[in-house]
Amino acid sequence: MSAIGYVRISKKDQSRYSLEYQEKSIRDYCDTNGLKLVSVFVDDGESSYTFDRPDYRALERFIKEQKGAVKYLIVLDHDRFSRNLPEALMKIEELQQKFGLKVLATSEKVDIDTSDPSVFLLRAFKYLIANQELFTIRRRAKMGIRQAQQSGRYVNLAPFGYLNNREPGQRSMIIVDLSKAFIIQKIFRDYLCGIPQFMIQRDVEKLGFDQTGKGAIARILANPVYAGRTGNGDGE
Repeated sequence: MSAIGYVRISKKDQSRYSLEYQEKSIRDYCDTNGLKLVSVFVDDGESSYTFDRPDYRALERFIKEQKGAVKYLIVLDHDRFSRNLPEALMKIEELQQKFGLKVLATSEKVDIDTSDPSVFLLRAFKYLIANQELFTIRRRAKMGIRQAQQSGRYVNLAPFGYLNNREPGQRSMIIVDLSKAFIIQKIFRDYLCGIPQFMIQRDVEKLGFDQTGKGAIARILANPVYAGRTGNGDGE
């Protein structure tokens, strides 16, 4: 029986398993169970929440081209396949129905009965845990960025009115861009005076405000960095 392997790790993944480890585990599983591993597809740095991943799409094209010759898709564990509970279960069913392909984790037996309700429930539970872990990772990342902004640090490009600044041996900070600070001050002053946001944006664009979109002014007003500290201790 022929099989293909799939390994994945995302940029924000907290998995302790490297791509190399995943591939070796899949190869060992195929050797142990007498499966011929014809190809291994690698998604390096891709999100686990969607199947719209370059190498996963290539994997599905390969499956279609083989026209039923490949019978198994092997992954180290189900969270390498996906961390999206409903999408994962639907995709497994789709691969089974369309191509007669069985998705297996290396912890599962080759002859596992995927139609068994207990197997379905066990897999659903694993995907539920993976889904929860993904949301936790996202929440921690969001909180980390927000805390960095509130303390005057900025992990990305400095927001309008600030400049990225990093002294040797120090953490990345932001400092006030004196050439644009007056624009931010005007946005807040006009807002407090009751001027509509679309009128504020129209006026400050003439002064050099380059943020576009209907929510540009709202994003400025909601950004905690403007009410917090900058790298030199001054606020705007």
